[in-house]
Formats: sequence, structure tokens, C-alpha cells
Amino acid sequence: MSYIKIILISSTAEDRVEPGGINWLDFWEKRKGKTSTHCRSYPCYKAPAGARLVKRADQPGKVYLLPLCEEHILMSEGTVLSAWESDLELILI
Repeated sequence: MSYIKIILISSTAEDRVEPGGINWLDFWEKRKGKTSTHCRSYPCYKAPAGARLVKRADQPGKVYLLPLCEEHILMSEGTVLSAWESDLELILI
């Protein structure tokens, strides 16, 4: 398992997958089949506040979803963080 550089692209803290639907964090958990117990920005272990859209620095053409704590979810678009590759969930937009 390895970690990679990710780039924050859009705030999704309050957004829903669809109107009246589940939030992005619930969507990530459902797709991954597990509960996110901590922020997925490496090496942060704070509780997740939601999930945010990100891109891999080495593959900027694809969009992924990643659970983050309040501190990381509120960072500016374009901020570069590290995350485990296996924690990324591909989103088709």
C-alpha cells in the first residue's frame, strides 16, 4: 500500500449526491463497504467531517471522493495533501 499526492478541487461538505439523497461521506462509505472512522488525509486521524472531491496529482483527469476532517475539508481549492491510494473512490461526473 502506498500513499499519493492529491489536490483538493471542490468543497462538498454540505452537498448531497443528489437532492434529498445521501451526503458524500455516506456515499463513500456505501461504495467502500466500510465506515470512515478518521480523516483520510495522511497522516491525520481526526474524525471525518464529510467528504470532498479531489484529483490525483499524477492523474489530474479523474475525480475522486475522499473523507476528510473539518480542518482538511475547509482548505482552499488547489491545496495538495497526501492520502492512501486505496482510500480514493472514483466518481463519474
